[in-house]
Amino acid sequence: MKIDDLERISNHKTLSDYDLLIKGAKGSIRLYSLIKEDIDVYYDLVESRICIDTGEPINLFYDKEESTAYTRGEIKELPIPAIDELILHSKLEGNNLALMFLPPTNDHKLHSTDHIAAIELSNVYFDKSSFTQPLANKSPVNKKPHIRAIIAAIEHLGVTATNADLYSWIKKETNNPTGACQSFFNYLDFDDDGIVTFNAAQKGETVLKYDDKPVTKKNFQSISSREKQSV
Repeated sequence: MKIDDLERISNHKTLSDYDLLIKGAKGSIRLYSLIKEDIDVYYDLVESRICIDTGEPINLFYDKEESTAYTRGEIKELPIPAIDELILHSKLEGNNLALMFLPPTNDHKLHSTDHIAAIELSNVYFDKSSFTQPLANKSPVNKKPHIRAIIAAIEHLGVTATNADLYSWIKKETNNPTGACQSFFNYLDFDDDGIVTFNAAQKGETVLKYDDKPVTKKNFQSISSREKQSV
């Protein structure tokens, strides 16, 4: 989707902002917002364990265990809870931004919203085609091989799988692709020069390639986070 495909809800010829927000909350249309500046959104991991000494439950916190990078002008769909908040308060800000930037798993929490710009009604858009044809999900077949592989891994392992688990599964399947997966696993490369294994890689280092194009660890994490949210 491109910015040209979108229109501000305030510019709709017949429906009010409120009418469009209600349609979005009901799932009748999809609503979007534009990222205002380049940001990295971090998530803390909270693990619940039983203390060996006391037998009592304890929580372990890992700061910034996951992250998702967003670029200025990037289109992000508004989840229904975020739309509900906009209906009530006409703005999404502070801790409520967690309704927009959903964590990759139930064990993750948004680290901080201090650096994330508030979302106001002036930054809420609808897809122009929503009122001319039925909504349709983009076919996975049209996505790039590495994205299709990540989707396949999420479908196989579930949304609670870590990025490292998804990466390991994809790498294993690439060595012996079968069935429909052959159409995209055959384009992936884990052995070329300059490729670093996922756990050993820094965010900017290449962890795989498709058609000789590099995919960094940061790219992989971002794609994984977004695809998990769409499941």
